[in-house]
Amino acid sequence: MFPDIEIMKTFHKGSDLVDRLLTYVECFQKKEMMGEVYVAFAKLPTAGEKFVYTYNLLKKYKKLPTECKMTNHKNNKKARKIRADASIKFQNSKFHSALFEYNKSVMTAKIDTEYYALALANRSAALYHLEEYDACIQDIHRALTHNYPIELSYKLYEREVKCLKYMGKISEAKLKFKEFSSSLSLAFIFKEKKKDIEMQIESFLKETNKKEINNEQDKLCVIKLFGSPNKNIPALSKFVKMKYSESMSRCLVVSSDINPGEVLAIEKLYVGVLRRESYGFNCQNCFKRCLNGIPCLKYLIIIIIIIINNTLAIYCDETCRIKSYKSGHKYECLLFSTFNYWPGMDHMEHLSLNIFLKSVCELGLDKYVATVCALNADTTDPMMRGFNNIGKYLSDQFCSVYTLEGNETKRSVSDLFSRHCHAAVMVSIMILAGLQIPNH
Repeated sequence: MFPDIEIMKTFHKGSDLVDRLLTYVECFQKKEMMGEVYVAFAKLPTAGEKFVYTYNLLKKYKKLPTECKMTNHKNNKKARKIRADASIKFQNSKFHSALFEYNKSVMTAKIDTEYYALALANRSAALYHLEEYDACIQDIHRALTHNYPIELSYKLYEREVKCLKYMGKISEAKLKFKEFSSSLSLAFIFKEKKKDIEMQIESFLKETNKKEINNEQDKLCVIKLFGSPNKNIPALSKFVKMKYSESMSRCLVVSSDINPGEVLAIEKLYVGVLRRESYGFNCQNCFKRCLNGIPCLKYLIIIIIIIINNTLAIYCDETCRIKSYKSGHKYECLLFSTFNYWPGMDHMEHLSLNIFLKSVCELGLDKYVATVCALNADTTDPMMRGFNNIGKYLSDQFCSVYTLEGNETKRSVSDLFSRHCHAAVMVSIMILAGLQIPNH
């Protein structure tokens, strides 16, 4: 039997895989059977057989997850504590820090409770002081529709009036002032105090804006392909062609001189994921920067709050939240916490998981399996793999993603074994989360 160190030298190229493999191979190394595992794995002819071998091996040696924990359930008491801490920062004019803490409170509070509405209202105050007026108004509207105390609502209408005034929307601000006046009548304060507040806002509306606000909407920069679209691959410029080479397999080359700055590809993605450091700041669906995110709605009483490195998974609006749910988050939500904390699982593994989840949501499991089997058995010219039945290659379709070049024959055994280990863990977590995945 070869010593394990020689096996690693023989089958492993590149030190970046060592840490990712240790979780799975440590027990095999201790038993001095790593060589046998790699040799048996390498002899298997198909990816399916390699997966079954790896899955059963990890299961035998207890290297697969045994439970899928749903941590950090919604908790109003915790939300109130976070909001109180945020308010201390707010009072000390640390508005950015306060905003981040108010975000946590919004994500932690139970939906449709006063705690949720209060967190939204407080967050709107931080956004107001950061001069993020659009986002501030969005949170005001959310708070008012989620059980915000009616006797305090005048404060939110007052804030919205000020936002509209600073945005240069004077006529809208005057209309909103009427709602402010109506809500002020419901406040539990003395009449004299109400009159003073109303007069202050009336006076504010008459003042000239002291802040310089750019009223022009951000102009969208229209990006166009260099030349016209490729006839068979619409996402590419007509000056980009697909070719095949022994060293790179299927690849793209240009057929004309290209100047710096020319746009050669505009693709619609099939699926994407955020890197973990962006979870608390970007929408989980559209990936746009998000100051005032809203939480997942899969569970109204119990919901996972994904906290990685003290950040949160958020959505920019209801549209993105619904799209994400339909395209896989209804499953992802159940297993994301366990998945992210499992050793070796990074954004590329997350991408693989989401490709599978979205495909199953779109096709159904039976049709997904049938599609994969058909693509695996496809004997079409390798150059045409992934093209649809009318000869188009569309990057936002499953068949195009699945048939991307994998270069399996050029990968080391340890690399392939590592990938099958990750796949085995993903399948195990999905089963634990309740997905009905047949043995075949």
